[in-house]
Amino acid sequence: MQIHSLEGHSFSGKTTMAGALVKDPSVELISGYTLYSRKLGVTPPLGLPHSLEEARRCFDYFLGLEYHRSQDSVKAATLGRKVLQDKSVISLYAYQRARYVYDSQPTEVTVPDYALERVHEAIRRGNVILPSTIGVMACATKQVYDARKDRRGPVKQNAVFNDWRFSQLLTDVTLESALLFVGDDNRIMKYESTDETSNFAEIYGDLTGRIGIASHYDSNIDRI
Repeated sequence: MQIHSLEGHSFSGKTTMAGALVKDPSVELISGYTLYSRKLGVTPPLGLPHSLEEARRCFDYFLGLEYHRSQDSVKAATLGRKVLQDKSVISLYAYQRARYVYDSQPTEVTVPDYALERVHEAIRRGNVILPSTIGVMACATKQVYDARKDRRGPVKQNAVFNDWRFSQLLTDVTLESALLFVGDDNRIMKYESTDETSNFAEIYGDLTGRIGIASHYDSNIDRI
């Protein structure tokens, strides 16, 4: 099965890149958690957690979405599709770790140990599928990050995603988490956008090679 994932902080170009890659008719996109909750008709937790119970419940909600995403990924791959996930279960654990380190949040509102245990359990039971390859996208500099944030507007659901320092930390933790789960750094690649319009063609070309599809680069979509 060919199941690939694109990870990345806000404004990294991840979702736009995914949209470009799935223009190939052989690629099936498994959308991110916000869109998946709408697809399933389930209501996400309101606001950030304020207790250990709420934090665990919030994590379990997203892990529940991942069960469905993994099932759909396997179905598509079984039919011969090349699956591209907009984030994977790795990002769920990475966020918990990054948020805990970022502002020294107590375990009442972040649950990295609980998240690690639950993800490992889900993998062992076959409820969650790890990707074959993982691309982690990031902005190379604060200037690139700020330019994109100004152009697109800040993330409204969670203010921490609008912070450059958190974005850097999340990238580092995502790479570490990916290596923790897949255990093979040949399956993991970091892609840094070097300016506002980005080195889109270079990143796109490498990803198409890893996924195994033809390159259909369109210069009209290089502003990610």
